Formats: sequence, C-alpha cells, structure tokens
Amino acid sequence: MKNALIFALGLFVIAGAVGGQDFYDECKAAADCVAGDPPSMFLTIVYSLVGIATMLIGVAGMLKDND
Repeated sequence: MKNALIFALGLFVIAGAVGGQDFYDECKAAADCVAGDPPSMFLTIVYSLVGIATMLIGVAGMLKDND
C-alpha cells in the first residue's frame, strides 16, 4: 500500500508541474489575467523528472513486494 501511495505522489507531482504551465498559458489568453511571472521551464522539467523518479521508486517497491 505504501508503494502505491509513493507512485500516486509522483503522479501528482507531474500533474502539478504540467498543470502550472498549462494554467499560465490559459490565463495569458484571457483578458483579465493576473498570473504574474511565467513558470520556469527548467523547474517544470525538474519537477517532472522528480515525479517520474518517484513513480519508478513506487513501481520498484510494488514489484519487490510481489516477489
């Protein structure tokens, strides 16, 4: 169960990184945007890689538990 939560955490990290970028793009298209500075592409990539690594750790733990 713990490994499934680790996997889900990684999934949410990726969704948050990509969602932040998408929110900014959609807000800039609106007339009354107050989004502020654009999110850093470097941090978006880093958060995505951290999310993928976390998901892989969760999957590896689940595979280890099944043995």
